[in-house]
Amino acid sequence: MTPSRGTAIPLTAPGPGAVAAIRIHASPPQAEQAFLSFRVSSGTSAAAAPVNRILYGSWNGEDVVVVRLEQASWEICCHGGFAAISQILHDLQNAGLKVLPANSAAWLAESSFSESIPEDGNIVDTALQRTLIACRTRQAANWVLQQTDGRLVTLRQQLRSTDPTIREAALQTVLQWKSCANHLTAPFHVALLGAPNVGKSSLLNALAGRDRSIVSPTPGTTRDIVDAEVIVDGWTFCLSDTAGIRQTTDSELELEGIARARALPQQLDLLCCVTDRADGVCDPEVIKLAHQFRGPVMLICSKSDLHLQTSDSETLCATPPTPRTPSSFTDCYARVVRVSALTGAGMVELAREVLTLLVPSPPDAETVLPVPGSVDDLLPQDRQDRFDVS
Repeated sequence: MTPSRGTAIPLTAPGPGAVAAIRIHASPPQAEQAFLSFRVSSGTSAAAAPVNRILYGSWNGEDVVVVRLEQASWEICCHGGFAAISQILHDLQNAGLKVLPANSAAWLAESSFSESIPEDGNIVDTALQRTLIACRTRQAANWVLQQTDGRLVTLRQQLRSTDPTIREAALQTVLQWKSCANHLTAPFHVALLGAPNVGKSSLLNALAGRDRSIVSPTPGTTRDIVDAEVIVDGWTFCLSDTAGIRQTTDSELELEGIARARALPQQLDLLCCVTDRADGVCDPEVIKLAHQFRGPVMLICSKSDLHLQTSDSETLCATPPTPRTPSSFTDCYARVVRVSALTGAGMVELAREVLTLLVPSPPDAETVLPVPGSVDDLLPQDRQDRFDVS
């Protein structure tokens, strides 16, 4: 069904990029008006072009490609970034089309993927479109595109099955892969927690590959939470540098930063306790927060370039201890890594261990990934907390 008013929606996420895409859904008369700014050397009208015909031309001086996908659907590809796509959307709006936000894909259910099973197919198609638009990496987009073969429609049918064995197996699939599916578009949140001057800011800068956080020998330099995003094997991580935790300070601003650092673990996927001591001992309050944290905890022994003498502590920091027993300060750590932000030693291992803790079993080409919105309406309410893992 064609809406009474034509629509235009950006298919690519906002921000810098080589190419941007806009989908138009309109009746042919509406399209005639919409494409008045489009000039093609062949003289062919975009509104009257055959389906799948690719047209190269100019949109008020901007080189664009237009293809007619269906009877009432077109796609415009232009240069990425803000200027080109904003001008084209402005022209389309002036031509009478309604410009929808990039995360609004509800109309796609009426215009695309006609081969899908009507109800389940429309729900899945909409969820996949929204997720694909929000993907931050090529690998994440590839995983989403692999889901377009109907496997999520099958999963929805299995979740509604009257056979409890089939239904339970489908629920287990959702439980196993829901976190990965959610983090195709939302970064994992990882924080560096420790006493002042243990090297947290230097670690953040080294992992981010740029000077994101100020490094100074003066205790209390970091007063607020400083974030930086990094990508490892297609997964996005938001790293947070926090104020050094200590009991005494004369600065009200630093006290507020410390309070925010103490509250941050409630929002994390992974907590990294940082120490610069050769024996691996952290600040007592950091150890307390590590024992209270429900997710995985990593110990990072920083400034390893200063610990040149072989000792028992090096063996301690090289061998992962038994996790989650409170018998000693090391036992709550799932991984222990020695690093030097100055020399780069251990940084690759650190990134690898972070990824292993958060994505222990990466999806493959056959994995069913329940992307947000694809099956959420079929999950049992009494088990909702088990699936709320984003």
